[in-house]
Amino acid sequence: MREPGREDAETVQSGTLAAARGGFTAVLAMANTTPVTDTAEAAEHVAALGRRDGHAQVVPVGAVSKGLDGAELAELGLMARSSAGVRMFSDDGHCVWDARLMRRALEYVRAFDGAVAQHAQDPQLAGGAACCHEGEVSGKLGLPGWPAAAEAGVVARDVQIAELTRSRLHICHVSCAETVDVIRWAKQRGISVTAEVAPHHLMLTTSEVLGYDPTVQGESPATAGRGCGGRTRGAG
Repeated sequence: MREPGREDAETVQSGTLAAARGGFTAVLAMANTTPVTDTAEAAEHVAALGRRDGHAQVVPVGAVSKGLDGAELAELGLMARSSAGVRMFSDDGHCVWDARLMRRALEYVRAFDGAVAQHAQDPQLAGGAACCHEGEVSGKLGLPGWPAAAEAGVVARDVQIAELTRSRLHICHVSCAETVDVIRWAKQRGISVTAEVAPHHLMLTTSEVLGYDPTVQGESPATAGRGCGGRTRGAG
């Protein structure tokens, strides 16, 4: 949900109508709104928009850090105790890169059985110009890529923090096989971690960028590179 602030792209009404037509009865409204959903008042406003305009239930997600800046913890407790009853917290497209801040967030949400959802992307390894996975194809084409370690390394850190704090962690849009290995290891240890994957990370590969034209379908996913080496990152 891009409302408030980006109603030109999507509103609660249009987003939930699409969800309902797709068979979803509830949606999570991420915190990257304008203003950011990092206060109890902002969360209650999103919840009110959902009650007024929603064609499906709208569940507000609170920011982990103020302004999604990754520097200072947002009002997690106040958002949880508000009428919105926030239980999921995420900086969405921003990685909570500070390990101490992630530990504090996981410790805080444990008190009310909340969860922290991480956008796993080490900003120093991934950089800002990458357009696909770093591998053979990106090397041949001279395109800046994201190494698998930029994702899997953050996840490896965070599952151990989740174990330390005995709290709940969710990994957003997993895109590489190395991350799956880390999550499998964590589950075997009894760590409370969940994850999901976006459709384009299953269906698209780096072969889609061959010829520098991403609108032309490339090699079939069945024959393209396996694991993270064959997945396209940052497609949406």
